[in-house]
Amino acid sequence: MFPELAQMPNIRQIRQRQGERKTRLGAPEAMAGAMEEVHAGRLTIRQAAAHGVPKSSLSDRISGRVASDCKQGQMPLLSTIDENALVEYCLYSASYGFPLTKPQVLAHALAIYNQRHREAPKVALGQTWWINFRERHHQRLTTRTPDIIDRGRAAHAKRGPIEEYFRLLQATIDEHGLREEPQQIYNCDETGFQLDSVRRKVIVPRGTKHAYRQAPGTRDHITVLACFNATGEDVPPFIIYKGGYPGGAYNREGIPNALYGKSQAGYIDGELFYKWFTTHFLLHATKERPLLLVMDGHQSH
Repeated sequence: MFPELAQMPNIRQIRQRQGERKTRLGAPEAMAGAMEEVHAGRLTIRQAAAHGVPKSSLSDRISGRVASDCKQGQMPLLSTIDENALVEYCLYSASYGFPLTKPQVLAHALAIYNQRHREAPKVALGQTWWINFRERHHQRLTTRTPDIIDRGRAAHAKRGPIEEYFRLLQATIDEHGLREEPQQIYNCDETGFQLDSVRRKVIVPRGTKHAYRQAPGTRDHITVLACFNATGEDVPPFIIYKGGYPGGAYNREGIPNALYGKSQAGYIDGELFYKWFTTHFLLHATKERPLLLVMDGHQSH
C-alpha cells in the first residue's frame, strides 16, 4: 500500500551501512599511518592505499589539495555551533515542561540549515540524520514518553513553593497533635483518564527518570477524585463524567460505594467538591477528630 515505506531503512540497516562506509573510508589512524609511510619514502601512494585507505583520499592529502587533518566522509548538515545550540534548546524546552518531539527537532534543524544556506538546494531530513544526531549527543539527550502536567502544577513545582508547603504541613500536624494519628490524616487528588490520548516520545536530558509535558488542551476524559489516609485506608472514589452520565447501568457494577457526578468540562468544580466532602468524605472517613485533609490548591476546592 505504501511502497516508499518498505524502502525506508531501519536503525539496524543504517548502522550497518555506516559501519561499511567507515570501513571503506578507513579509520583516521590508518590514514595517518599511511601518510607517514609515504612521507618517509617507505611506500608509494598505491602501496600505502592497499592497507585499507582510499587511494584518492590519500593522494589528496599527500599533494596538499586536502588538509591532512581533514575528516573523511560527508560534511554534517549543521555546524558544531548550530547543533550544540539545538541541543541546548532541547534541554531548555524540557526544563520548562515543553520537551520537543522528533518531528519538532527535525523541523528546527531544517530551519537552521535553510537559514544558513539560503541559496543551496532544499534538503530533507529523515531517520539517518535523527539517529546520528541522537548518537552524537547521547550523553546529554535521551527520549522518554512524557507524563502530562497542567500549567498550574508546572508553575508551582519549584523549590520555594515546595519548601513552604512542607513547612506549613509540619506546623499543622504539630498544632493539632496528629503526628501519632496517621488514620486521621487524609490526602485527596483528582486524576484524569484520557479517552483518545496519543503521546509521542520527547527529547529530555540524559538521566531523566520522568518526562513531563504540559497538557496542550482538553479531550474527552473521565475524572476520578481519590482519597486515602496515611495508614492506607481509602475513601471510595468520586467518578466525574463530562457532559452527562453514560447510558446503561453505569453505577451498578462499578466500584462499591463509589460516588458519581457530572460537569460540563468533566473536571471537579466547587459544587461537586462540596457534595463530595459533605455527603461522601465525612461519611466514609474515620469518626475520630480532628481530621486533616490535604488537597491541591485548585481554586474550585
